[in-house]
Parts: sequence; C-alpha cells; structure tokens
Amino acid sequence: MKAEAIVYTSCTGNTRRYAYMLGKAANLPVLDLKEANLAPNTPVIYLGWLMAGGVKGLKQARKRFDVRAVCAVGMAVPSKEGKEKMARDNGLDDGVRLFYLRGGYAPKQLPWLYRTMMAVKTKSVLRQPVKTEADRMLRDAFVNGGSWVTEEQLAPVLAWLED
Repeated sequence: MKAEAIVYTSCTGNTRRYAYMLGKAANLPVLDLKEANLAPNTPVIYLGWLMAGGVKGLKQARKRFDVRAVCAVGMAVPSKEGKEKMARDNGLDDGVRLFYLRGGYAPKQLPWLYRTMMAVKTKSVLRQPVKTEADRMLRDAFVNGGSWVTEEQLAPVLAWLED
C-alpha cells in the first residue's frame, strides 16, 4: 500500500472536504495534522491548502511522516507550469508525487491575519480589467468566495493509489 492514512491541514474547509472524500474512496483513515498520532515515518498522503505557493503544514508533515504524495489545494485553475513551480517551491523534487486540486476561497472564514493579507490581493484583482469570462469568475471569487471542490478531481490521486 502506498499510504496508510490521509493527513491534512485546512483553513476554510475545502482541504478537509477533499481529505474526507479521498479517505472514503480509498478506505483510509483521515486525520488532521494537529491530531495525527501515527507512528513516526508512517506512509501518508498529505493534503494542504496553498498560500503564496506554499503548501501549509507540509514541512511539519514531512518531519513526522513518510509523505508519499501531496495534494495541494488552491483556488487557481490548474496548469502544468504552476504545478512544476509549486513542486520546486515546496521541495518536492525527491520522488514525492504532487497533485493539484482546485478548492475554493471563503474570505469570510479566513482568520484575521490572512483576511487582511488577502484584502491587498483582492484590491489588485479588482483593479484589473475584465477581458474574459475567466477574469470575471476570478473577480467574483475574490469578492464573494466560491468552491470548486469535486470528487472528479480526485481521480488522478485514486489512480496513483491503485497503481
């Protein structure tokens, strides 16, 4: 078995939703990183939310467990270039499999510090001209929030687990 458990860190709930969907589909236990009392070096799949390109909690998870795969959950539309940069930025060039799951954005659920930081980004997004439907959707997500969590996005992770 490639992993014995799923460990996650979530801020607004999107990563938690993915962790439990994956746990149910793969028949694996799901644990919050703060409460994960697994033996050291237990093989796990780690799910963490993205902030400024960094997967939150990943360093802690790697110190405690044998992280075999990482599912980074963010609000951007997935791209090959973005995934490659994310792998480099998070030190995942050592054979750890990286998956990107589009999660969502819930500005009202963010802790004060993150909400304050994102307010600057929101102002920047609102200043940009809306040229495409994608621009409009991004603007709407920054203002009102949104969720793109779907079970279908877990298909590559499940295929990797079964391989």
